[in-house]
Amino acid sequence: IAFLLYLKEKYPNNKGSVLVVCPTSVLFNWHREFNKFAPNLEIILHHGPNRYKKASEIPEFLKAHRIFLTSYGTIRNDIDFLETIPFSGIIIDESQNMKNYTSKQTQAISKLKSQYRICLSGTPIENRLLELWSLFNFLNPGLLGNREEFQEKFILPIERFQNQEAINDLKTIIAPFIMRRVKSDKSIINDLPEKNEIKITIELTKEQVILYKDLTEETIKKIEDNTVDKRNKRGIILALLVKLKQICNHPYQYLKKDITSIRTDKEIKQIISQSNKLVRLLEMTDEVISNGEKVLIFTQFTQMGTIIKKILEWKYNFKILFFHGSVPEKKRSEIIDDFQSEEIESPPILILSLKAGGTGLNLTQGTTVIHFDRWWNPAVEDQATDRAYRIGQTQPVNVYKFVTIGTIEEKIDSLLEEKKDLADKIVVSTGESWISDLNKEKLKELLLLSN
Repeated sequence: IAFLLYLKEKYPNNKGSVLVVCPTSVLFNWHREFNKFAPNLEIILHHGPNRYKKASEIPEFLKAHRIFLTSYGTIRNDIDFLETIPFSGIIIDESQNMKNYTSKQTQAISKLKSQYRICLSGTPIENRLLELWSLFNFLNPGLLGNREEFQEKFILPIERFQNQEAINDLKTIIAPFIMRRVKSDKSIINDLPEKNEIKITIELTKEQVILYKDLTEETIKKIEDNTVDKRNKRGIILALLVKLKQICNHPYQYLKKDITSIRTDKEIKQIISQSNKLVRLLEMTDEVISNGEKVLIFTQFTQMGTIIKKILEWKYNFKILFFHGSVPEKKRSEIIDDFQSEEIESPPILILSLKAGGTGLNLTQGTTVIHFDRWWNPAVEDQATDRAYRIGQTQPVNVYKFVTIGTIEEKIDSLLEEKKDLADKIVVSTGESWISDLNKEKLKELLLLSN
């Protein structure tokens, strides 16, 4: 926003508008921030049924310093219209959404025309270096060569052999085009409070142990079957990872049991007793609320969020907020406003699905962040934490990550540092798909439940 204000002051007669592309979940947050920090800029939502679509309306996009806010989905639908417009600039928020260069979404954005292009992201690499190439193919086509050249020169030596020379060469090429801002840099942010990260180790219940052992033993037999090809084996392992996460959360989630009709105290208490994560969560929310503070609870599963919401509604006599991908746009804005309200009666608990609520939102009223389950990608988890730990936060932020003992959660947690170190040498972090590439013995060691 400061950059756009500078351009308007420095080049008042510059022709063309600026297009800001962002996820639908933060569209109205962008609008709110523009109104707060740049009320003199003209902001137009290019979203919904009443947006400009006709060739006769193209002049509306040519007016100097107008800001058009739109979503990834709208770009995909309107590209035949929008690619004809010479924008002054294009700003892509949460640009990791362009990581797949073959997707219709990425290809549509690449057709847009502008004088300058900016990508904003806390996670320019989530899983593979190819994602970085996809971003630069939009920002500065040709800088990193074509895809095959990038594969040979950087991806193979870095991802397979951690070649330091290739790492240094890549950093040298991309460094002039990257402005990285980290909260630890006091020359940039000198008034941000402390952030404390704590891992909470939790034991599985009897019900979870039985489910966990049965599932892993059954799956390992499938993996060891010599008739299973590499591709199918990879699919089996990735499916297993999701199921193990679900078991570590709660048996009801893994078994897909519906709890919406449960009413009695006895039934609710029985559900709570089957997951020590739930038991610990209730203890921690009690403590946060008794201190007059607010808490963010992240889970990557909407179904688990529904279970948590049900349990918290039983425990407390106030509204429990739940932000997930199926929440309508207008309702999303209301949820954020409710949580960010400083009124004493405002809801102190907000549950968020990691994908829908992990980026772009300002949730600085929260001083406690709880990761109920692990994404196994430090960059994604950190981005979620940063909904609370960001500019505007005045209180110390406590971040708790639940880890179940002896399970894949604990074992992968210990492996994460190695993977994170490699990615930090480039830009930020890697993801979790590498797990399926482990050899058979290492995989068994990772999957089987430890005593």
